[in-house]
Amino acid sequence: MPSSLQKGINAAKSGCKGDALKFLKDAILEEPHNADVWVWIAALTEDEAQQEIYLQRALNIDPTSTSAQQGLAFLKDKKHDRSEEELS
Repeated sequence: MPSSLQKGINAAKSGCKGDALKFLKDAILEEPHNADVWVWIAALTEDEAQQEIYLQRALNIDPTSTSAQQGLAFLKDKKHDRSEEELS
């Protein structure tokens, strides 16, 4: 039987965001020290501040998580691009 994390990933890949978040919230309770849980939740969250919190939590759990590192770099670039647009 697939874990809540795997169910969440499958739902996300199928485009069922609501179901994916439900499964991933269960996965937090089941595997709070699994960096992948936090990376997937960040990917499905629209609020950038929350995304950053989740990705940082993933890095605190696993400092070598390339997914979390890439996610934070993407958010940083996005913020940088927005501030450059505001200055123009």
